[in-house]
Amino acid sequence: MPATLVATTESGQIGWQSLASGAQGSHTLVADQEGAWLILELEGEVNARVAVFHGGVRIHDQTLRAGRENRLVVPAGKVELALAGDEPVRRELDLDPGELARMAL
Repeated sequence: MPATLVATTESGQIGWQSLASGAQGSHTLVADQEGAWLILELEGEVNARVAVFHGGVRIHDQTLRAGRENRLVVPAGKVELALAGDEPVRRELDLDPGELARMAL
């Protein structure tokens, strides 16, 4: 299974590189693209997993904390969110560079 390395900065830059299965050695990753900010607010009291895809590549896969703002830097352009749980949620967004988008899930 291929892996994706992702780097983000506090100023909103992002970079990623997909690696073939079994790739070895060192890899240089540069966060040189202006990303967009995505603030996800998970309603309820139970944490949930979210994956963020861009161009079919999984950029983020992490646990969202219920009752907190979960802030992510994502690539500008079209991104797809997939929230796992009893009732899975899928949403698509089209974000401009530097844009800040909020979404309640």
